[in-house]
Amino acid sequence: MFAIGRLDYGVYKDADLEGVHVDLIQRYYSVNRTYRVNDNSSSGAGHSDNEDTLADPDDIDPDDEEFDPEDEDGDAMVDDDFDMDELEHMVQQDQQPNLRHDPIEGPKGENPFDDDNMQLFKNALAEVISQEIIPSDYGVDPTEWEDGDYPDTETILIAGRSSEIQLTLAIWWPRAVLWAQGLDVMNAVLHG
Repeated sequence: MFAIGRLDYGVYKDADLEGVHVDLIQRYYSVNRTYRVNDNSSSGAGHSDNEDTLADPDDIDPDDEEFDPEDEDGDAMVDDDFDMDELEHMVQQDQQPNLRHDPIEGPKGENPFDDDNMQLFKNALAEVISQEIIPSDYGVDPTEWEDGDYPDTETILIAGRSSEIQLTLAIWWPRAVLWAQGLDVMNAVLHG
């Protein structure tokens, strides 16, 4: 999975970008950025009544003397003034409308059972497994499957793209049944 991710999305050599989502990197570090273009009344050397305007790259005239997409070495322009603080500020401004709630605490990583209920859970689960009871309403009972066939693929979202994953019956169904059995017994012990 690690190798596939590296092949699909590449490797970032800049340590500052580690952990930054691919879409954010594309948005803020992309070569498709807008360029600052001065109108004819301003040389860009000082302040004018008409401030610089942001232009779409498609609207830039490459024959314009002021537009030079390459530096003296012939390499593509690099925005030397762009730094991580500016990126963080831009991301915060863009994401602010999406933050509508106070943070919540994550679930506690502790055992939900006291000693007596833990023993009851273990015994009940062992009994359910030995009798090969398949709980309903968890999608693992063959009577719940669409057209009576095991769903051998599942679609999941990875980095905004949907990918189909093969779920081989011999491997995944026994695991799913065991999970459903454990969850069903746990709910019965805690709430029954």
